Amino acid sequence: MNEPLTYKKHNKVSGIYEIQCINNGKRYVGSAVNLHNRMCVHLHNLRKGIHHSNYLQKSYNKHGEDAFEFYVIEVCDKPSLIVREQHYLDSHHPEYNSAPTAGSMQGIKFGSLSDDHKKKISQSSRGHKKSIETRKRMSDAFMGRVCSDDTKKKIGRANSKEVYQMTKDLVFIAKYNSIKDAYSATSVKWDNIGHNINGRTKSAGGYVWMDKKAFEILEKKL
Repeated sequence: MNEPLTYKKHNKVSGIYEIQCINNGKRYVGSAVNLHNRMCVHLHNLRKGIHHSNYLQKSYNKHGEDAFEFYVIEVCDKPSLIVREQHYLDSHHPEYNSAPTAGSMQGIKFGSLSDDHKKKISQSSRGHKKSIETRKRMSDAFMGRVCSDDTKKKIGRANSKEVYQMTKDLVFIAKYNSIKDAYSATSVKWDNIGHNINGRTKSAGGYVWMDKKAFEILEKKL
C-alpha cells in the first residue's frame, strides 16, 4: 500500500504504519488504532528528544525532521493490528524498532533513560517551586504527625508501583519502576506525583502521572 500518512485520510483510521528515513532507507514499523494521532505522538517525542527508540531518535537528530516520511502500509481493523504488525516486523526487519515483538515493550528500557534524556526531563520540570510562605504552611501542617504502620505500608506499596509520565496532552514520555525512580529522574516530589496519580491534582511538575492500570486504559483509546 505505502501511501503517505495524512490527517484527511487516516485520522481515526487503524492500521500499520512505517516511518522511513529517506537518506538511508532505514525504517520503523508500528500499529495504531488512530494512525494520524500516533504520527503526532512520534513527532512530539522526537522533537523533544525523548523518543523511546534510541536508534530512531539519534537518526532524527542527525538527519533532521525533513528526512523522515510517514507511510501507511496497511489499513486493518483493531483486532488484527498485533498480528499484522508482527507480519511486517518479521518481513521488513525495520532497523529503528527497539522491540522485536508487536505490542510488546520487551527490549525497550523506559526506566533506563540516558543521561541526556534525564537532563532534558529534569530541566523541563524546573520552575514549579512553591513560595516560601506555602512551604512553611505545609511544614507547619505536617509537623508532629506520625504515620501508623498501616499507612507506612500503603505508602511503601504505592512507591513501588510502576509510574508513567505523560505530557499534559497525554503524550507518553517515560515509564519508571517506582515513584522514587520518577523523582530521581525528574526532581518532581514523591507526594506530588502520588497525589496526581490518585486524582487529587490535574498535574505535578508540569506533567500528568499515571499508574499502570490508568495507562493501559489510555493506551487502548489511542
